[in-house]
Amino acid sequence: MRSAAFRIASLLVVAAATAALALFLAHESSTPASAASTLQQVEVGQNHACVVDADGVVTCWGDDSVGQVSDWGRARYKKERFSQVSAGGQATCGIKTDGSLMCWGHPERAGGTRTELNNMEWADWRAWLVADYQVFAGEPRVKKTVSGTEYASPDAYDGWVNPPPPSVKFKPGSLSMGNFHGCAIKTDGELACWGKAGDGRLVVPDNNSAVVNDWVMAEAGHANTCGIQNHVQGTGPGVVFCWGRQSSNRSDGPSGEGPFIDVTLGTWNGCALHTNGSVECWGGNTALAQYNPLINTATAGVKFTSIEMSTGPQNAYTCGLSRNGKVHCWGIVFNTAHLVRTVPPGGSFASISVGESNSCALDAGGY
Repeated sequence: MRSAAFRIASLLVVAAATAALALFLAHESSTPASAASTLQQVEVGQNHACVVDADGVVTCWGDDSVGQVSDWGRARYKKERFSQVSAGGQATCGIKTDGSLMCWGHPERAGGTRTELNNMEWADWRAWLVADYQVFAGEPRVKKTVSGTEYASPDAYDGWVNPPPPSVKFKPGSLSMGNFHGCAIKTDGELACWGKAGDGRLVVPDNNSAVVNDWVMAEAGHANTCGIQNHVQGTGPGVVFCWGRQSSNRSDGPSGEGPFIDVTLGTWNGCALHTNGSVECWGGNTALAQYNPLINTATAGVKFTSIEMSTGPQNAYTCGLSRNGKVHCWGIVFNTAHLVRTVPPGGSFASISVGESNSCALDAGGY
């Protein structure tokens, strides 16, 4: 969701009835496309957004500088049907109704050329990971040569991993796109990540040298990744694991025991949602480390059902849905001069999506 290159001209609230959604804190380039039916999902990236209608048709709008909206004018995704879509910083991916993955935008260019020449197939990446899982502490890591460069271990690889092929099937609703990488949970419970490597963000943790097949949620952020496992030996369900870039303590994860049901990542921070509705945040931006409402004055003791954080460098805020469907946001907006309206939409909502400088909410009726 989210790359550093963008221009904020305004943040305003737009009632996009023709798109059957409520849009708030909107970026000027966001021009929602009309939808003929109700929606099953709305998803906001850094400077673009997408919806999935009741028939599984995806519509995207906004910044198309790297083909993340139009698929470089080909719009191949319009011929497919999806159960979920996720808008990242410079790419968009979706899980089709048959469980396969489809992506468009960076690093592909018009005509099918690629900007990332140092890349490897996901199956080769997974095989490297699995081999490295077998290495005991103190033993040499598994090396691999990619595009003429030798890497000492998967953690050292900083090239590109291509998305999994159509033969790999994923669980609906498990997809998350970050700035330059994405993750989704396979139907067997294994977590797969692809995109720009580096900082170990694609190196999914193992369990006693074995592939973990118990992931229930994944979150791809700016330069790190978090996931929730359902049953972890000795710790119980709902355990959050984070990996990737460590600066600003952004990959620390929650200090509480859980169980947790949701996790979201920003540029420097993360937040996790406990089953009791409370939120715990961590990371280098202390403004997000405590419940400090920015957009509205929240009632003390608000209990949440979902949370999502902006990952952009210009804004660092989190929004969540309370148990009565109300939107609450907190954190900081660096470009406060661009904040035209500071109140989220009224009413009750079923889902929310937070981007770089705009957010969308969808009610239970698909509007």
